[in-house]
Amino acid sequence: MRLSSLIRLWLWTALLAAVAFAILAVTDQKLKAATGFGTVDLQSARTAFDAKRIFTAWIDRSHAAAAGFGLGFDY
Repeated sequence: MRLSSLIRLWLWTALLAAVAFAILAVTDQKLKAATGFGTVDLQSARTAFDAKRIFTAWIDRSHAAAAGFGLGFDY
């Protein structure tokens, strides 16, 4: 494979990764605005009580779907 082909593939991959990160950031900010907690907050939860408090905020169906999408897409 030629170097120019590798560079072009790298650019497309980097662009798509940036788009994926932007989608994840926007959905996480919307979730955090609606519930007070985002998926990043769950990652930094230190105790089971903290995690339960976050899951309780996400119990509504629309919030649960957004949280599930964010967690699945993130991991």
